[in-house]
Amino acid sequence: MALMDIVDDQDNVIGQKDFKEVYKSFDTKKPLLHRGVHVFVINSKNQLLIQKRSDKVSNPYKLESSSSGHVDLGHTYEQSAIKELEEELGIVINKKDLIFVGKIVPDKKTIWSFNVLYMINYEGPFKINHEVESVKFFKLSEIKEDLKKNKSSYTVVFNKMFHLFVDWYDKNKKNMP
Repeated sequence: MALMDIVDDQDNVIGQKDFKEVYKSFDTKKPLLHRGVHVFVINSKNQLLIQKRSDKVSNPYKLESSSSGHVDLGHTYEQSAIKELEEELGIVINKKDLIFVGKIVPDKKTIWSFNVLYMINYEGPFKINHEVESVKFFKLSEIKEDLKKNKSSYTVVFNKMFHLFVDWYDKNKKNMP
């Protein structure tokens, strides 16, 4: 049994439930809110690493954030971001390497989790695990265009995260490391 934290409308932990029970709740009138984390990996050419999910996870073969996952029981968003990067892409970083981008809140129609987005600067190499089919860097403009034409090829959360990132990036790119 894999437990995860359940949160209220203000992202405060109010209990724990089994992962499967949380997912089953999405089809009810009372979906259980939880936490997710995403990391965008940006290279020196300002390209974003996109992962294609494997058939071993939810949303198989959809395009997704460089790295993403649920916040583990009792963990912070940062701890989970670091863990997901290592598990999915083989990237080992420190907390100081994470750059906070922003947070989206559940809309309770398509997204039932609070999701925090971080970014890191990283060129590679990558050691992908069973959750990831493949990874590839793309220009932000290429992703914008593809999202317009092929929105259903991407996960719902990625679409929101990408728009959050683009807004943040446009405001902060002059101060980027």
